[in-house]
Amino acid sequence: ECSFKKSKGVMETNHSYQLKEIRTDKNGKKYVILVNPWDSSKEYKVPYEEFKSNYGEISICQNPSEKQNPRLKGSLEQKLEYNIQQLEYYNLKSEIFKELQAQLHLGKKDLTKITKLMNQLNKDNIIIFAENLELFVRTLDKIAYGWGHGKEKKALIMPIITALEKCALEKGVSKQAVANFKKVCLAELDAKFYTDEKVIISEVNKILKLIKAKD
Repeated sequence: ECSFKKSKGVMETNHSYQLKEIRTDKNGKKYVILVNPWDSSKEYKVPYEEFKSNYGEISICQNPSEKQNPRLKGSLEQKLEYNIQQLEYYNLKSEIFKELQAQLHLGKKDLTKITKLMNQLNKDNIIIFAENLELFVRTLDKIAYGWGHGKEKKALIMPIITALEKCALEKGVSKQAVANFKKVCLAELDAKFYTDEKVIISEVNKILKLIKAKD
């Protein structure tokens, strides 16, 4: 599985492709064969050097029907592993990221347990989790592109908003700033056609900055 630094030809940013194989034609020219998961019936042939200069990340995915190989770890999974170690070091909840890691490695999509765990976020552990919100969202996108819309997306993000709201008010952040934070996040979560997590991540970073300024 791979993603790209910028849009170029069939290679679009903010989207994951299957890297199926690398071929060499009879003239010795190398090509990368990509499959867009939106239409797996088509293959795209990209010159190897063009692919090499543009790819941003490559993740190794395990076939869920085969026995798990513990040595297969993509860059995103390695980041998750480091994140879990950090959370455990600070004696904070890491079950959410452990569940994400397990599903990423096995190629599954079952957000039931993650949704339940999200509701355990509180003022004592929300800061370290919110600081890693982008990793959380990126991993969900790797497990299943888009990871659902509407109710499913709101069920996962709303506990973060609620916990940050309580933490900010307790720290003494102005009620107006907290209200604006919640208003923007809710507007994005309740968007009729598309929820842009980048907007929410930006708002989370803003409220985190205000919270830390009170320490």
